[in-house]
Amino acid sequence: MIDPVDTEIFRLLGENGRMSNSEISRQLDISEATVRQRIKRLIDSGALKISAQIDTKSFPEIFIVVVGIILNILPEECVDTISSHPNVLFSFTVTGRYDLIAVYAVNSREMLSDIIENHLHSIHGVSHTETYVVLKNLGMPINAENYYKLLMLSNDNE
Repeated sequence: MIDPVDTEIFRLLGENGRMSNSEISRQLDISEATVRQRIKRLIDSGALKISAQIDTKSFPEIFIVVVGIILNILPEECVDTISSHPNVLFSFTVTGRYDLIAVYAVNSREMLSDIIENHLHSIHGVSHTETYVVLKNLGMPINAENYYKLLMLSNDNE
């Protein structure tokens, strides 16, 4: 059960993921042992994950691409295949025009074309896609692990 102290820990770590337990305890006026135990519980339960994130403004070679996907089967039948592509940052099943939204990071038009034409359109159940290239990222960070995977894919394609 998440309580107000947990919520404050989320807020502080959201502002600075490297904030020490002692600094969190000082700001919340609780013991460092309490902070340590709560963070461990939150991580162990899956409610909290601490990771490095990059600001895409610092990496102009990265294109963020949002793809709306219309399916002719239930999303559960192909969502894992779509989401497991190494360039996928996030994917969501949604209401509205699309059945699924997938957010990709790519570093070239060729990489994007390959993903759309050779990956997405080869998946059983994908009926139609609509692709949006993000012109200006207004705050969505990218997990540093995903950026590393993108770099490795780029190096493999050279």
